[in-house]
Amino acid sequence: MVHESLNPHVCEECSEQFKNYHGLCKHHQIVHLNKSLPAVRFKPYHLICKLCKRPHRKSSELIEHIRQGHSNETYPYVQCPVCPKTFLSTQHLSCHKEIHTDKYTCMYCGARNATIHRLQTHVENHHNEERRYDCPICNSKLYKSASTLRTHVLTHSRGKQYRCDICRRDFMRKDQLSIHRRTHTGEKPFQCEICQKRFSDGASYCKHKKRCMRLSLNSDVSV
Repeated sequence: MVHESLNPHVCEECSEQFKNYHGLCKHHQIVHLNKSLPAVRFKPYHLICKLCKRPHRKSSELIEHIRQGHSNETYPYVQCPVCPKTFLSTQHLSCHKEIHTDKYTCMYCGARNATIHRLQTHVENHHNEERRYDCPICNSKLYKSASTLRTHVLTHSRGKQYRCDICRRDFMRKDQLSIHRRTHTGEKPFQCEICQKRFSDGASYCKHKKRCMRLSLNSDVSV
């Protein structure tokens, strides 16, 4: 789009054009909603292990450190006061808590997103049928979002680089491995506030919660 001078994202209120949805959303928030979008900046080695005080630069490094160095200890994760999710640090929690506000609300359906990048991915996946992201390596398929294309491109360079240390099964993404490992550990960090049922992954939890809430509302109406 840069080389072809394309600006496909158009503001519905003032018709100003933008190269990407990030620019359009930022314009809409600042110009039409009068909201500021402060950038969250992390310092180098900002992640400190709460058990041994060892500093780490990346979340992945701290997660691996906890897994190898504190496997027999309970790590004091930071708990979100609104939902069951836990985080490595208060900075990560601060980023997540945006999802419980209207800062990054989808202008089409009202869905809330923790970051502007997730909002862009949400809009491309759910409100846009155009597939304009093509793989520069194999050109075999078009994708609706840049994040989906990035995941696909990794298969050409890395393959499945994350291996379960219990059953030796390989995965392409670290989050897939994390969810899979819970089948071995029995961990179910997501709990429904209505029926108290627990789930090992967020997708199943969200799907159940919507259904459970709908059934609960119907039950109240019938009573």
